[in-house]
Amino acid sequence: MKKRITTAIIFLCLIFSTSSFVSAASLQEEEEQVNVISADTSGANEVFPFLLQRTLTSEFQSIVDINDSNILTMEDIKKMSDAELEKYSLLPVCDDENFITTMSSRSGDAYSYFVTAWNYQQVENYYCGPAATLNVLATAGKYADIPGVTSEDKQRTLATNDYLCTDRDEGTWIEYIPTTLNHFDDRAREWTRTTFTNSTSDKDSMEYWIRSNHAYGDQVIYLVKMKYLSYYPSTKTGSHYISGAGITYTTGSTTDYANIELKLLDPNWSDTYWGTHYEPFNNVNEACYQYWYQLRIANFVY
Repeated sequence: MKKRITTAIIFLCLIFSTSSFVSAASLQEEEEQVNVISADTSGANEVFPFLLQRTLTSEFQSIVDINDSNILTMEDIKKMSDAELEKYSLLPVCDDENFITTMSSRSGDAYSYFVTAWNYQQVENYYCGPAATLNVLATAGKYADIPGVTSEDKQRTLATNDYLCTDRDEGTWIEYIPTTLNHFDDRAREWTRTTFTNSTSDKDSMEYWIRSNHAYGDQVIYLVKMKYLSYYPSTKTGSHYISGAGITYTTGSTTDYANIELKLLDPNWSDTYWGTHYEPFNNVNEACYQYWYQLRIANFVY
């Protein structure tokens, strides 16, 4: 798990199927065949170049398999002892009426989980992956372990082929993010990624993983379609990595999704969108779902 990743197969933040990739060099000639918005370097991650269609290698598949093997189900967690839950930084799976309050802060009827967090602004328009990953590692206390002096240096380190391969591909494939986090962070529960839709059961799981990560001081990463978030205009149709650093239950209920708010740390390279935003849970869930629905790629790192 800790070895550096040098494989040649990756994804970035925009594709039309899991088996069709177009390179940056071939984007122009493919535009007549595929309905693609041209890359706009004046905006933030509006569209990333596509990658050439490639055959999955054994190394590529091994990364996917490792990430799959690190996924825990709700049934797995329900079977854990208190000691195991503590070891793996997990809250018990509980019914709404047994809402866990011991690790949250309270204000009136509202309960919140917030983490001490940093939000580094991405230094290239396609660096949302490295910036969000840096946010997570900084919160985990691993900032100094990443080679480089400044936050820009560290983003550029993470963007190399040793980690996220962002420079090579002008975007970040989500499978590389957990492997990079696990390289630097020795958390007992390995980082991984998963997919959440807008079904009730997936909302339940998404809420639980956000709460557990934040309760134990960790951020999460959302991979979203931007226009479904309230602070982006509908013209922002691209995809984007955003880290999460808090969750508030306005009514004290874990399933009252209309009254749950998420704290987002957007690394957007445009000052218009970069910064801290408080967004309804349903908006973030829908933004993640729309990414998966359109592209069939995982949308959440935890």
